[in-house]
Amino acid sequence: MSDEQSQCQSHSESKALTDNPVFSSAALCVVLNHLGQSFRPEYTHQLVEGECWRGYRPIASVLRAANSSYEKSVTNGKEQQSSLSSSTTATTPDQSILHKSHGNHSSAASELEITVEIAPSCQTCCVEIKRAESKRDNQNCDDEPATKRLKTALDSVSRSEGNTSSPENITSLSCQAPMTDSEIIGALSKALPRIISANADVKKSFLSKPIGDIVEEYSIPATTQSENSPSASAVEFVLTVADGKLPEVTEYQDSVQKLSLFYIENADTVDVGKDGDGGFWKILYLFRKHTLPAFDNKSGCEDGDAKEKTKKYQFQYSLVGYVTLFHFNALFHKPEPGWILRICQALVLPPFQGQGHGKRLMQAVYSMAHCTNNTENAKSSHNIVQVNVEDPAPAFIALRNSMDWNLVREHHQEWNWPQKGSLREENSKMVAPADELVLFFSAMTEKEAMEVSTKARITPKQIHLTNELLKLQAVRNFLDEETVSSGDKEAIERYFRLMVKRRLNKDHRDELLELPSKDDQKARLAALFAEEVKGYERILTKG
Repeated sequence: MSDEQSQCQSHSESKALTDNPVFSSAALCVVLNHLGQSFRPEYTHQLVEGECWRGYRPIASVLRAANSSYEKSVTNGKEQQSSLSSSTTATTPDQSILHKSHGNHSSAASELEITVEIAPSCQTCCVEIKRAESKRDNQNCDDEPATKRLKTALDSVSRSEGNTSSPENITSLSCQAPMTDSEIIGALSKALPRIISANADVKKSFLSKPIGDIVEEYSIPATTQSENSPSASAVEFVLTVADGKLPEVTEYQDSVQKLSLFYIENADTVDVGKDGDGGFWKILYLFRKHTLPAFDNKSGCEDGDAKEKTKKYQFQYSLVGYVTLFHFNALFHKPEPGWILRICQALVLPPFQGQGHGKRLMQAVYSMAHCTNNTENAKSSHNIVQVNVEDPAPAFIALRNSMDWNLVREHHQEWNWPQKGSLREENSKMVAPADELVLFFSAMTEKEAMEVSTKARITPKQIHLTNELLKLQAVRNFLDEETVSSGDKEAIERYFRLMVKRRLNKDHRDELLELPSKDDQKARLAALFAEEVKGYERILTKG
């Protein structure tokens, strides 16, 4: 084995501190710009082998910032324990790397920075590739005095089945020729709209009108001034619904959906213009609405004469996010057949996350299902019996649970929600007898859950979850009363705990049966319960 191969092998066997994809070598080399804001991709595993641009490393300052960010996340308890090993054995810096993809850095001759300017419309983009000779070849950047290295050796966890970041792959990547510009552009093009000349001013490429039919318009207070709305006190948004069969919608979605590969782990592109198994596609789009400056003849819209455009259009639009919805006919759905509306992909671009737009998009989906939209174009002519979600990410699960809770809390009485037992005796503040408590904390039957789910347009699984939330809310209200003794509190909490654990035991049966002992199963079930209740408490606290 050559010295170079030995060096590659040594670094490929290093332990990774985290498998969080935002710390991957490939992600740290890329900067995305949109509407004057900069952000990095989260996932790159579908673009480049080993989540690393072959032959390159991120610039030293970026690596130092990444290590600092990781240390802060660990200190603040934000790094998910599930992504880390329980090992706490001290190690030397060259035996520990931040992310498994950083094992290639020792042999990287150059630092790489890729800057992508995405048009406001998200239909086009420009790419600039900068290289700089590495000043610290064959050294780990994390040895910098400015950054304290974490001494804990933690096993990396593969993020997906079939991951190509094994030691063998890292060895081959590290010891091959650096990627060319065409190879880098080819990999990036999988997750970007059409790449045009770097000399083009894509910053002015807005939409002259929103795609689809307008469902809702709303505004939120402006937190920062922008070059497009320097004096605006509020930022305006437009929510639309579009038919995937329309050529202009198909073309637009083909461009913008590629961005999802950067932010959805298992993202895939689909042809929304093509019917599948008798179903059809609709897309909810969310656009930011920009007011054109008075007498401005350079609106950035690419069609027609500039002067005419200023007269004809008062606004221009940029993409904020979208949700793809597949409708299919469920002929054998119980208790009655109908159409199922499946949320396949939901994306809000990073500059707009944390502003409540995901909630707006989800509410629009439910309004479509319940035909409560004020706009006729958004009302479905089909009898939608259920809204479900395809392979939801944890953040989306939390949003969905919160939305379903608010829906059920508001309407459960008119839906004849099954009521069994009671927490207190009738016309009394005393705790109800044991038989009443058993009934109160009994789960819905599958038949009951199916009947209510059709009224709520959500899945039976979500009905069981929201039913537990209703029980927990009742328990919290009851236990706040001073007349409840500590013994009664313990009994009520025990009944609730058993109800939730029975459901969790059923939902996670296969996982629990794989554990070697009863004690391991009990410990895992207790952990699942604690995690579930923590999520419930967050939902109830937010209201």
